[in-house]
Amino acid sequence: MKIVRKWWNGVAVFTDKGDPFLRVLQTIKQYPKCYFDGKNLCWHVADDYLDRLFQESDAQGFLIDIPPQRNLTRTLQSGLGCTFDIETTGLRDDPNAHLVSACLGLSKEDPLEYFVNEPPAEKQILTELAEKLGEMEVIVTWNGDRFDIPFLNDRFQYWNIPFQINPLTSLDLYKIADKMKIAGVIPSAALQVVERFYGIVRPDQLPGRYVPARYQEWLETKNPEIRDEILQHNREDVLYLLMLAPFIYQGTVVTEPSAYSQEETGLLDRYLIHMERLEKMWEEKQAMEHEIRQLAEKYGEHLLRRPYGDILLDETACTVQKKPVNSPPIRTFAELEQFYRDTLAQKPKRQWDNEA
Repeated sequence: MKIVRKWWNGVAVFTDKGDPFLRVLQTIKQYPKCYFDGKNLCWHVADDYLDRLFQESDAQGFLIDIPPQRNLTRTLQSGLGCTFDIETTGLRDDPNAHLVSACLGLSKEDPLEYFVNEPPAEKQILTELAEKLGEMEVIVTWNGDRFDIPFLNDRFQYWNIPFQINPLTSLDLYKIADKMKIAGVIPSAALQVVERFYGIVRPDQLPGRYVPARYQEWLETKNPEIRDEILQHNREDVLYLLMLAPFIYQGTVVTEPSAYSQEETGLLDRYLIHMERLEKMWEEKQAMEHEIRQLAEKYGEHLLRRPYGDILLDETACTVQKKPVNSPPIRTFAELEQFYRDTLAQKPKRQWDNEA
């Protein structure tokens, strides 16, 4: 009769009762960092020795089953696992949101890319995705448990496609990165911050938040450059995640010299992240100023007088002249009522065109 012995790290050994299992124990005892936990009645086996354990199993006639999530590198290289990411027109709670693109990162192969040329074509793309994802034992994502997988399962159901992604196949690396952040290993659990931590600097030119707007431009113009831009962003997400996955999952981190405190090195990391954000904000500011000048030329500079402040144009840049803040600090509901009576209630109501 076959019996199953569970080890702490998810490895299951299937053996006949008696001598074969004793030979397993003798084999494990030879490995450093592998020991028997008498309290929990289980064996602790280091990942470094899994390959050797496979060889021993063939020689001594017992079967080893390792969950695919446990040996991630082996699973990805065998083609039974993939990194996965999608782009959409909106969030899951938006009833009009649908899939824009999807990408599967496969080890030693080019990524598989899917693009929804028109909203009605989503069903065909989802059908192809379901067939491919159904072959995977592990689907590696970044925040996929909260967004990608629930979103796709909703869309499968919407189109009556008889497939749902099994949550047990999901390996969401964001959850591991979040624990690293809480432990003080990394300053932030954002994907690009984690990539920088491991020395990965991507040339991504299209932030994910701009994908819905760019996709709308694609629907209106069918400009192939827009399609390529969206797919390039999607492709980079899965390729860099494919590179990053084994490091995060195995907990490989860059160690700092012990002479430095975690607070000191954390300050440096936060400063670098802050400066990177400032650079991106500066690029966005320049692009917005260009559009503001076009609006001023089209409608006149009176358009630039806004309730919050006035936008002033000069030859090189835009500046903002903020209006003074007259609102008092409000701490209680009574103060809120008083502020309403003193200010908002006194303002003239808007006269709508359809009113008599």
